[in-house]
Amino acid sequence: MTKIVEEPCIDRKFALVTGYGPFKTFKVNPSYESVRNLQARVFPGLNKNEEPQQNEVLIHVMEMPVEYHRVHATAPTFFSAATPPRFVLHVGASGQLKPAHMVFETRARNGLYMSKDVVGDLPEGNQCFPPEGMGNVGEHMVEEELRVCPKLLAQVVERVQQELDMLGDNPRMPPKSSSEVPNESAEIAKESDTGDLPDVKRTFEVSKGPWKIGTSTDAGLYLCEYIFYHGMYWAKRRWEVAPPPAFFLHVPSVDVEKGHKPQEELNRAIELVIKALCAVC
Repeated sequence: MTKIVEEPCIDRKFALVTGYGPFKTFKVNPSYESVRNLQARVFPGLNKNEEPQQNEVLIHVMEMPVEYHRVHATAPTFFSAATPPRFVLHVGASGQLKPAHMVFETRARNGLYMSKDVVGDLPEGNQCFPPEGMGNVGEHMVEEELRVCPKLLAQVVERVQQELDMLGDNPRMPPKSSSEVPNESAEIAKESDTGDLPDVKRTFEVSKGPWKIGTSTDAGLYLCEYIFYHGMYWAKRRWEVAPPPAFFLHVPSVDVEKGHKPQEELNRAIELVIKALCAVC
């Protein structure tokens, strides 16, 4: 069970969760809708030997605009607290995903970002951190690509799928496996509620529940990948010795007329994702 705290204790362990705001003609983005009610929720943490309150993880939620410059300016604050978060989870929606399919992205690239955001802008130099200008980070090396720890991500995916399988009507049903590569055209992707580019490779593991969790090697080189790179970069820069993990999760549409599960069911699935992350990280 989780609970809500009215006045969060400053000593309590915490995690940061972000979702994106409106995009193009879509007034409501399912990514933020799926996490906004988790603000100030408290989940059980990893260390079972700690006192109950020391073992709890308080969730902080932020809504991010689909704008490069604002993400760039806000990202350093993700890790401005005196103590590191247990983890950071960025959530974004993808119109390319099939119903009840979610994916953790495995990597994020510094660039090139060629698709304009909701205000018609591009990042300077089409990169998260170009060599000069607002992205100058001094002596800190800017890597072309940042990746999540494979071992940790594997543990997270396994735990998340275990939690999601509990939502099934028949948890003993035979497991199914599938491997998918979306084939939507660029035009379809551009008209989706996500802005993600096509040809995002996604692989789904064995699952026996109504929700499938998998991994992706291509986050789309748009705002989703942009914030993911920033999250991993600032975690490493702020906490060089033991940086907190940053994750990115793509969630599907909630358009029930197209066969997707409604927002309420996505919300429940995301709650279980957070529960799993708190238990592993």
